[in-house]
Amino acid sequence: MIFHKSTSLIFIRLISFFCFLCAVCCKSSFAQTFPNKPITLIVSSAPAGPLDAAGRMLSDYLSKRLGRAVVIENRPGASGAIAAGILAKAPADGYTLMISTRAITINPALYHKLPFDTGKDFVPVAMVMEQVNLLVVSKDFPARTVPQLIKILKDNPDKYSFGSPGNGGIPHLAGEMFKSLSGTSILHIPYKGAAPLMTDLLGGRVDMTFSSPGTALAQVNEGKVFPIAIASEKRSSLLPNIPTFSEYGLKGFNIDSWYGVFAPSGTPVEITRLLNQEINNYLKTEDARKRITNLGASPVIMTSEEFKTIFDDDIIRFSKLVRQLAIGVD
Repeated sequence: MIFHKSTSLIFIRLISFFCFLCAVCCKSSFAQTFPNKPITLIVSSAPAGPLDAAGRMLSDYLSKRLGRAVVIENRPGASGAIAAGILAKAPADGYTLMISTRAITINPALYHKLPFDTGKDFVPVAMVMEQVNLLVVSKDFPARTVPQLIKILKDNPDKYSFGSPGNGGIPHLAGEMFKSLSGTSILHIPYKGAAPLMTDLLGGRVDMTFSSPGTALAQVNEGKVFPIAIASEKRSSLLPNIPTFSEYGLKGFNIDSWYGVFAPSGTPVEITRLLNQEINNYLKTEDARKRITNLGASPVIMTSEEFKTIFDDDIIRFSKLVRQLAIGVD
């Protein structure tokens, strides 16, 4: 049989359209049966702490709502880069997810040989909560306001230190931003986690740190550390009496922390929307509000698309910030 050129072109287009329809139907069918086996939720931190608590909170709820176990897998290290590397290699079928912090958008500027492309290899599924960053000083530190703090630091360059739970995280960036905006010089001491850092702060072996309210609130209430200010656009509802740095004239010093759920790139959009809807439904409950407030944070409800806009913007923002502040990691 001999086909004319135009007939052959029509035949090829029909075959291509048929293949496209098959792919769409397969994807739709797959999404309708999701999930039909356990889901793994990778947590980019060690057990205990606010990120792990948020992951287990979602695990409990989603397991009940989806009818399949959502299993927690803690993979700490490298400010979330270890967990992200595992997620990037996982099948894009919705059965492997990750909950991580805003540090995921900072890592591309800090680690130049990441085994994945942060902007392309992950799908933001849902933001879960936000935390302000609070500057606290040891109880005997000779300053109680931002102007007093800046004067003491300028009069005694490199005498005082600030700790962070690790190089390259939000608390580290917050400290470096404060140094740059205030024109002060403070020694940075990285720790392997928030717990040993708080122990040394209470013992006076480090002078100050940027911390989430969930980590520092108990010590603040007991008078073991003193809160100076928060690095946010407005005061925290959890700490309404603590001023912002902007109120003292340090404009633009806004560096909140967020926690969000991610899937591998290529995950069917029907699945990411289902997960986003279920997570948002939980965030509207009184149980979620109480548990998240106890972590010193606030629930955040948004679509996957809105979360992706923030995610993409953060990658650009922190790339510029890390270069500007000349921050490196060991």
